Amino acid sequence: MDRESIEKRIEEVYKKKNFFEMADAKYIWLMFFGFKVKKEKLLPFSEDGKISKSNLIENIIQYSSIADDDFSIMSQLMDIHHRGFYTENCLARLFQRNGEDPAVAKRIFRNLDLDGYGRISYSQLFEILHS
Repeated sequence: MDRESIEKRIEEVYKKKNFFEMADAKYIWLMFFGFKVKKEKLLPFSEDGKISKSNLIENIIQYSSIADDDFSIMSQLMDIHHRGFYTENCLARLFQRNGEDPAVAKRIFRNLDLDGYGRISYSQLFEILHS
């Protein structure tokens, strides 16, 4: 993701706002990544309980580049049985390994599993991550 496209997407919702309350910053994160970031992860970048648009954009860029770089590694880690798809439990294990709540992963998975078959292919996940 580039700075310009991120800023444009934020502007669509928040117009010319330059600082965000924590709840708004978490919502913006949700818009880009599909999950709410923990307040503690944004606090170091906040000033007086608010986070600037430029700091938030930098965090989004940094996180998205990590997500892109690690996509193939994540694919290998999640699909431990090499079946070509992910299950709810695969995503939960990945979240748990990274110190995140596996219950959140399960909720995310259920939202992503559009056909309700209980699995998501590599291509489906890649398409979702880059939409």
